[in-house]
Parts: sequence; structure tokens; C-alpha cells
Amino acid sequence: MSVRDQERRAREAMRKSDEVASRIERRVQEADRQAEEMTLRAKEVQRSIEVGDARPRPLPSLREDSMKSMKSIESIESMESAKRLNEAKGDGYSEDYGTGKDYGSEYGHGLDYGERYG
Repeated sequence: MSVRDQERRAREAMRKSDEVASRIERRVQEADRQAEEMTLRAKEVQRSIEVGDARPRPLPSLREDSMKSMKSIESIESMESAKRLNEAKGDGYSEDYGTGKDYGSEYGHGLDYGERYG
């Protein structure tokens, strides 16, 4: 392999690593923002409990969402969470974290992770 090819591949690898780093940084910032929101919400709930303006939830047998024909709120939220996770996976996760393959083939080794460490 010529020196120019090596330099071109090195530049391409650096560009890809910069892209991955920026995507990961965006995800970290989003996670920090969500953690901040959850902290604020927890403080609001704690304050409402301490002040006494929180009302207890009705017993599960008396709640409307306990009917067999209706989906419970928790399962609906869980489905929405799974849907968002599936949509987020299209945001370069496999590019950032790989698919279990080793990069050896790119450098002439040709072994995947299982063959190498298997």
C-alpha cells in the first residue's frame, strides 16, 4: 500500500471517528438534559408531598385502567419507550458501537470477533 493510500485511509478514519464522537456527545448532552428534568420533577413531587397538596392514587381495583379490556398506562408508556428506542437505533448506533465484527479485515487480518476471541 502506498504512502498516499495510507494517509488517505488515516484521514478517512479520523473523519469517521470525529463523526462518531460528535454523535456520542449529542447523546450524552441529551441524557444530561433528561436527568436534569427528572431531578426537577422529583423535587416537585417531594415538595408536593411535604406541603401536603398531593392526593393519593385510588386503589388498583378502583382505577379505570385496571379493566381487562384496556391497556394499562404503564404498558402504553413501555411501548412508547420501546418505539423511541427502536427509532433511536437508526441514529448511527451500529456505526458507533459496531455489530460485533472486528476491524481486522480492514487491515488485512480478516477475522471477526468470534473467530479471534471465540
